[in-house]
Amino acid sequence: MTAAVARITSTWRRLGRLRAALLMAALALAAALYVKYAMAATYTVNTTADTAGSTCSGTCSLRQAIGAANAAGVGPHTININISGCGSGCTITLTSDLPNISRAVVINGTAQSGYSGAPLIRVNGGGGSHKCFNFQSASSGSTLRGLVMSGCQSWAVILDSSNNLIAGNYIGTDLTGNSADGNDLGVQIKGGTGNTIGGTSAADRNVIASNTDAGILIETDSNVVVGNYIGVGANGSTALGNGASGVRLKGGIDNNRIGGVNAADANIIANNGYDGITFLSGNSSGNAFLRNASYNNAYYSIDLSDDGVTNNDSGDGDSGANGLQNFPVLTTAVTTGASITITGSLNSNASTSY
Repeated sequence: MTAAVARITSTWRRLGRLRAALLMAALALAAALYVKYAMAATYTVNTTADTAGSTCSGTCSLRQAIGAANAAGVGPHTININISGCGSGCTITLTSDLPNISRAVVINGTAQSGYSGAPLIRVNGGGGSHKCFNFQSASSGSTLRGLVMSGCQSWAVILDSSNNLIAGNYIGTDLTGNSADGNDLGVQIKGGTGNTIGGTSAADRNVIASNTDAGILIETDSNVVVGNYIGVGANGSTALGNGASGVRLKGGIDNNRIGGVNAADANIIANNGYDGITFLSGNSSGNAFLRNASYNNAYYSIDLSDDGVTNNDSGDGDSGANGLQNFPVLTTAVTTGASITITGSLNSNASTSY
């Protein structure tokens, strides 16, 4: 074999190996995409019955749909709720705790025929006897939208995973959103980070009201609560306070945001049986409470360390719940036409933006 022929043969062999490697890589990618997407399934809840099981063929209950999604693999799965005859509202009454949710899933009450912005399907925990929606650690990336939740034991929704969205629900009312039908606690964020409760549109707003304990309990970092009615009805005015604080934060948790810098971020937090926002003890920082409308709560709009008014200290060098952030001292508020000018001062950490 001449040198030229040998070189050509060697080149073709290398190209063959390269083609084989590329083919294997392409097959591996296709397999990964198949695992990720081909296992995603859609189920339609079409009955108010609370039938047990983990398959969804023909008649499918909410309980069966959750069981089927858990059994189906990685997801994300979709559970649409569309029950014949429920265009004016129906109730699914639980006979035992709903199954824990162990996969990423979108539970979509807005799929109900007749839905036009207000939930039409109520999930009732049997008058306080049974637990409702429990999103466990493998359920990250889930959505719960467009339902009424009432009469749930312990909590209506508990999140133990990350990057979930709870939006467009009535939590603690009847189907109208303006009469009380509470749960023990509204929404509890127990584990995970990056969860969002509400949103900046009316479609994303949750009504979280009339619950025996707090409206929302946060125990982890970096969650967002925006655009909700917490302690008022769906009409934005009917007083339906939660029995404890509207929002309670617990432990040494950081970087949560309640409200925001834009008008659409603001929550109404009103009529609650304790504070608007209570931050229990624990060294923490970076939690922001912004632009919320907080009024008619039994005690304080914001209480750091749950001990009443914390006096300001020079330079704000103390520590505790949210660094025991000093409060601003306002001196004047002057209205001119549609504008209001407020002056005051804040004594806090130097060279820091607020």
